[in-house]
Amino acid sequence: MRDERILKDIEALKVEGFESIAVITKTAAESRAAFESLRMQGSEALQLITKETATFEKGAMVIPVYLAKGVEFDAVLIYEASSQAYCRENDRKLLYTACTRAMH
Repeated sequence: MRDERILKDIEALKVEGFESIAVITKTAAESRAAFESLRMQGSEALQLITKETATFEKGAMVIPVYLAKGVEFDAVLIYEASSQAYCRENDRKLLYTACTRAMH
């Protein structure tokens, strides 16, 4: 259900003209799992950004919050923004970082 919603949101954002769309996760492991899950739902145009990624292409991508710091995207979707995922003070700072990566 969550993945279907994220894929619908990505498509809607593309229709609106947003060129760089980040699906931001808390960790690198969650990024890889989210990427695989979203790809299984049929999203071929999705990129996985890791610490080994040399350059960013425009389009939709999955990226952990620690790699998104200092980077801006046209739109941002938070993969798992529940109070359980971001329950500690340090986690809330990560969530703030993720939320402030969107330019629009």
